[in-house]
Formats: sequence, structure tokens, C-alpha cells
Amino acid sequence: DKRNSFGKKNFKDSILQKICIIHNEEIWKEITQTQSSSNLILIPSFGIPEDLSFLQQNNMKIVVPFDAKNGKTLYLERLNILKIKQILADQGCYDLRSFNGTSLLSLQRELLSEARDLPTWLKIEKDRLVLLKLAIVGKWNRYSKKDTLFISDLCDLLYPEIERFAKRLCFEQEAPIEEKNGSYEIVGQKLIIKNITTFFSIDEIREIVQKILSVFEKYDEKFDLSSENRFYESIQKSTYSEDLRIGISKGLAYLSNNGQEVIVSEEISKILGKDWKSMASLDPYISILAEAAPEKFLKWLEDCLNIDQENPLLNLYRNTEKDNPFFIGSTSYTGFLFGLEKLAWKRQYFKRVVYILLKWTALTKNEKTAISNSPEKSLRNLFRVYLPQTELKYNEIYNVLDGLKKTTRKLLYII
Repeated sequence: DKRNSFGKKNFKDSILQKICIIHNEEIWKEITQTQSSSNLILIPSFGIPEDLSFLQQNNMKIVVPFDAKNGKTLYLERLNILKIKQILADQGCYDLRSFNGTSLLSLQRELLSEARDLPTWLKIEKDRLVLLKLAIVGKWNRYSKKDTLFISDLCDLLYPEIERFAKRLCFEQEAPIEEKNGSYEIVGQKLIIKNITTFFSIDEIREIVQKILSVFEKYDEKFDLSSENRFYESIQKSTYSEDLRIGISKGLAYLSNNGQEVIVSEEISKILGKDWKSMASLDPYISILAEAAPEKFLKWLEDCLNIDQENPLLNLYRNTEKDNPFFIGSTSYTGFLFGLEKLAWKRQYFKRVVYILLKWTALTKNEKTAISNSPEKSLRNLFRVYLPQTELKYNEIYNVLDGLKKTTRKLLYII
């Protein structure tokens, strides 16, 4: 019975609020002499008080902790603010990384102020789990059958219930969701994910990420067709909307940058197939997923480059779509190039990105394509004299090249 459980919880909370642990006999005497002490549950940690029988006769509520094995009074360790912060962080209650107070009173004030600052829709406990799932999804099309079925399965609710929930939040103060052109979109996706993940455990977040990534598990069947017929197949086929997939990619990137990189990286690595069709299916979203799991993304490409027969990156380059009635052509690898270019801005990934682009360029040097994007062009942009596409300084770039001479001298002629 929910009402009974709710009543038990309230009773438990009211009891906890009255408990007062006292570590010093002098303080004990001061407190027990006040009239308000009769409303408290007093726990002496220093031993058995001398005036115990007298206080009990005056209706004082006193609990003396005993060791069941030895029958001795237990010592209750004094509350430590660092331990409390750690416990609250482990339980996912509050994000206290920025709190530098040293007293329990300052911690209490911080928690109260943080609770006051939360929007109304974040204070309702039963709504948080649904909102976290929708926040990671980011955006979905209400007219896409695949989208609505996915959202319903993810939240374990009928879709009409989810839509009522979304519409209600659209009219809240500081509304976290807005409806636009037939789609629901999370407003301030990054900030909401940062605020709401503190209420959930690592295992709960992992389970949500696993469910969400099911959107990317199966490769797009249009890649079974010839390149000339793929465009028409993508129009006729019912599949997840681009809004949904791009929204999820961004949500995972925000989640990863908010301290959940290990979980996100591990789960993303499970959908990274080493065949060109799986890779081509991920191309529109891989540049965002690369930010969510940079180490796994680079390792994946390094492993693919070492495949001798039917190399997936070579096949990815070869399978360019042709005869598109609206465009000159399109590719299934530009997302991978954009992902590499993004990671090249970071010092710790620059050398690995250069090595991947070098090997990919050597692999495709005899291939012809009408598309201007290529591994070679991305590689040259990293070493431009004017505005190189990295945060490294010129001397650091030169040191990277100098180091590559020892292992990849034959490939460096490309630059």
C-alpha cells in the first residue's frame, strides 16, 4: 500500500530529525537542563550518564548504544564533514564538489540553498527518472512511430502518458521541454543532465545508457542496396528520426563530460562494428559520439586500419552515393573525418589522429571520388602554416612529425 509506505517514511523522517548525539558530559548537562530537550531523542556517546534514572523519570527519551556481543557501551564516532560529503556524493544525492565549508552548519546551509535553487519540476521525485531518460534522448518526433515506440519502451510508460507529462512540463516555470514543429525538445539539455544525474546511482545511469544505445545497434539496411538506389530507400523506409539520433548523441556527449565518461565509453564501444555497413550507418552521428568516447573511437579506427582483407575504412571510402537527384553526391565517411578533426584540437589526441589519417590516406591514395572531403585534406589542414587546426604550437607540431619519422617514414611523403 503506497499510503502506508509513505506514512512510514514520514514517521521515520520525523524520528531522525529529533535524534541528537552528544559527545561531551558538559554539553549533556546543558542540554538536559533545557525544557526543549524533552522533545529530543538523546544519545550519549561518551558512556552512561550519571543522572540517567532521574532523566528517565522526567520523561526524557534517551538511547544508550550497547555492543550486543560484549555488553559494553559503544563509542559513536564524531560526524566528519568529509565523510558526509563522500556519502552524499556516493548516494548521488548532491553534487558537493564546489563546496569548501568546514562545519556541519555550513554544509546544512549549502544543502538547503541547493534544494531551494532547484526548479519545481526537479523536486518531484517520481518525475526525475522519466525526465533523466528524456534529457539524454534530447529530442524526438511525435509523428514518428519508431520514435514514440522507443520513448514508450525506454520510460516503461504508454506513449500518451509520456506526452501528457511532456505537455505539463512545457507550461512549468523554467520549462525543461518545448514543443516545436511536431517535435519535443529538451531545453538546456546539458544543464538538465548535469543537475539531474546527481540523484541517480551509477548502475541506474548505465542501465539507461544501454537502453538508449539500442537505437544504433542495427545497421541501416539501405546499405545492402546499390549506391544509386539508397536515396529513394531512405525516403520510403520507416526508421528512427534524425532528431532522435542526433539528440541522443548530444545527450551522451553531455553525460560523458559530466563525470560519466567510463560508463558512456564502455557502452558506446559495444555498438562500434568493424564492417563498413555498420560504420556507414553511424556516420551522421559519429562525430558527436567521438566526443563522448574519444579513446574508444580512436582505438576502433586504429583496429580497423590494421584489417588486411576487406578493410572497412577502404570500403567506406569507396561506397559513395551517386545519382542523388538533389545533390552532386554524398559520402558515408565525412562524419568520421569531422570526429577526427575535433579530437585533433586536443593535445593528448593529436598524434594518434595524425597517425590514423596518414594510414587512411595511404590506404585510399589510388581511389577516385568526386567529393572534396578526404582523409588527405583533413590531414593537410592540421599542418597548415596559417591557422593549423589544433591547439598545439608550431614547435609541438614539429616534434610530433619528428617522432612519426621513426615509425611511419614511408607515409610522411603525403604531407
